[in-house]
Amino acid sequence: MLRLRITCLLIAICLSAGACAPKKATVPTPAASMPFETAEKNYLAGNYTAAIEAYEQYLQQTDDGRNRQTALFRLAVSYALRNGSPADLAQARSLFDRLIREYPTTQLADQAKLLSSSVQLVRDLEAGRRQNEEQLQRLSGQVAQILARVDELEKRQEAERNDPLRQAALLQRQGKAKEAAQAYQAYLSTPDAPNRDEAAFRLALLHLTSETGVRDSRQALSLLERIPRDWPDSTYASQARHLISVHREVARLRSQVETQQAELKQLNEALDALKAIDLKRR
Repeated sequence: MLRLRITCLLIAICLSAGACAPKKATVPTPAASMPFETAEKNYLAGNYTAAIEAYEQYLQQTDDGRNRQTALFRLAVSYALRNGSPADLAQARSLFDRLIREYPTTQLADQAKLLSSSVQLVRDLEAGRRQNEEQLQRLSGQVAQILARVDELEKRQEAERNDPLRQAALLQRQGKAKEAAQAYQAYLSTPDAPNRDEAAFRLALLHLTSETGVRDSRQALSLLERIPRDWPDSTYASQARHLISVHREVARLRSQVETQQAELKQLNEALDALKAIDLKRR
């Protein structure tokens, strides 16, 4: 649907190739035309901040200049292309809507209607992306809290035990992640070991942590799913379920953010293409 909207938008611009051509009217005074010429030069060079200042100065100086609707249109495009900030996109849409109100029967008004809708879509996608990133940060914080609680529990349990599981934990604390992972796996493979649920949980955490050098999200998820299945009464079962939920939600949000970023890139490329088409009409 998004690609169809962009395609239709480009077709509409191409069909209206003469929309920005100035109409015959009284030539403005040099004082009024200077800001417009300055704005045009900066617009052509992609200096949108300078173009915005000059277009706005021109619009303040004249109420009925021959280039007024062109200035309104390109001022809106400059805001849309400058940096993509929420404030700039809101201003771009406001200017497109203003052009539609002031020149409702022109070809530029028809283009502005399509662009106003597209700019709103960009704003919605950007808002969704920011919301997802904030949620990712919250979920990351929850994972950090779980890891902190596990670390505290480990410290207490290490002081109470003298078994292979403790040795694996010591290897982990010494930064020997690979050796620790092998020790946990060996312990987990011992059928009569009393704390295999704990070994599975600690090994899963090792696989979830990127700094260890043994990161393996798929293996971590498999171990976390095994804990409530094989040891439903374990103290680690609830934490494993929560980590599974967080892991899946993070994966979903990351995929959604990547999709939204790709759509935003498409829309920005479409705006750049519109500028290029607009410039060819000069």
